[in-house]
Amino acid sequence: MRRGLAFVVGFAAVSPAVAQFAADRPPTPQPAPAVQPMPPTGFTPQPQPAPVTQPQPAPATQPIQRVSATTEVPANAPHPWAVKPEHGPWMICIKSYRDDPTAAVSALKSAEELANEIRTTHKAAAFLFEWGAEERKKELARREAYRDKVRKDYAPFLELQDQMKKKAEAQGSEFINAPPTVRVPTVEYAQQYAVLVGGFKDMDTARKALDTVRKWTPPKGKDHLFDRAVIARPGEKGAEVEGAFINPYTSAMVVPNPTVRQTDPTAPPPVDPLLAKLNENEEFSLLKNPKPVTLCVKVFSVPSRTQPKDEDTSVIGKMFASKNAKMLDATALQAHELAAALRDKDMKPHPFDAYVLHARTGSLVCVGGFDAPDDKQIAVVGRAIQSITFQELNKNKMPTGNVLRMFDHVFVMSIPRVN
Repeated sequence: MRRGLAFVVGFAAVSPAVAQFAADRPPTPQPAPAVQPMPPTGFTPQPQPAPVTQPQPAPATQPIQRVSATTEVPANAPHPWAVKPEHGPWMICIKSYRDDPTAAVSALKSAEELANEIRTTHKAAAFLFEWGAEERKKELARREAYRDKVRKDYAPFLELQDQMKKKAEAQGSEFINAPPTVRVPTVEYAQQYAVLVGGFKDMDTARKALDTVRKWTPPKGKDHLFDRAVIARPGEKGAEVEGAFINPYTSAMVVPNPTVRQTDPTAPPPVDPLLAKLNENEEFSLLKNPKPVTLCVKVFSVPSRTQPKDEDTSVIGKMFASKNAKMLDATALQAHELAAALRDKDMKPHPFDAYVLHARTGSLVCVGGFDAPDDKQIAVVGRAIQSITFQELNKNKMPTGNVLRMFDHVFVMSIPRVN
């Protein structure tokens, strides 16, 4: 949600008043509400017919910090129950809460209450994860940088204004102070907290423990922690509405630890192993483009259809059936011919460095190679591509007067890499 927050630029060059930018400052963070002391973090499942693999608690070398009524959490410090990478690569997500202006309890308070219930009643390691915390920090830093820039830009004006004010006061004249108001564009991130149980060494271990978690008894007298389902059915006196609270444990699911990077962020995205085979004979193959980013200008897709349940589901049979193969060949030919036309020396406004990428469901035509998605040349090439028009011809190959545009929708995409 984008908003604009206004602040007034004071006399920064000569007066301390310029430092007052209170209109768009965030409120001073308050310490997290105190909760009951944390119980041991071992996982003791309720009696079951078959044994259940236990979640692995946090390592003994880095114990989970206890929270009591006397514990003070410093401002901007991570929550004592915040999930960390060392807690394990896999978790069970019980429920998430999002701040609602109409709710009586905040998202953090609700998440703390449910986590404390899990620790107290079920003796399991429960953690909290705040979504959007990093984005919120970046947003606050961006606002402060924006304010600093405004201070510098307005400093000469404010200095001159202050001089004029002093001169007016010396002459006994009235000086009307009209400080400029600047609106700071902002993005608001609502607080959201998830309650996680774990951690687990792998997904299979977490999945086995999930069977036990889903059988936990929901906390009594804490309906504000639940979602409510409502159903309306026709009745003798109108619609009859029935509602019930949903046990959050029954909808729990296994998730990766959100603080653990599952893959190297610098590594290229995984690609279809069939991609190299499909493009090995393509003269203008996009896989030969040495740059990391390109501009996709046209997509030729094979029409999809709904498959009957009792129909043969052989992957190879469906993938390369005669009808599908003919349609794939047709889209591949269209993409190749379009790329060749864009490369032609007579292409207006100029020839383009065009490429083709054949995939399982069709073919893409791309133009150019760029170093990054924010490369300024992308906009230049995009405008040139979108300016290309075609004259429609009738069956006698005479102009109809209709001008067609083929490249209205273009987008930036990463170039896949195959080993």
